[in-house]
Amino acid sequence: MQFDVTNAKTAAASFSEAQKLGLAKFFWGAQSATSTVAIIDPKNGKVDATFYNDDQLSDYQKAIDAAIAALHK
Repeated sequence: MQFDVTNAKTAAASFSEAQKLGLAKFFWGAQSATSTVAIIDPKNGKVDATFYNDDQLSDYQKAIDAAIAALHK
């Protein structure tokens, strides 16, 4: 899922989608931090990891692998 805050129209649409997903609090907290990637547990909406302008693929892979492992526990 991507939340686009490029302009008012895309930000409004993204906020609407965030509300539907129960992520409104996350949206407001991260909307000004461009290039933000978050790994969110779909069961409870908890943010497991957040990255800002991180260009290290291994960082993302490690967080994704941990999130997947947690889902299967």
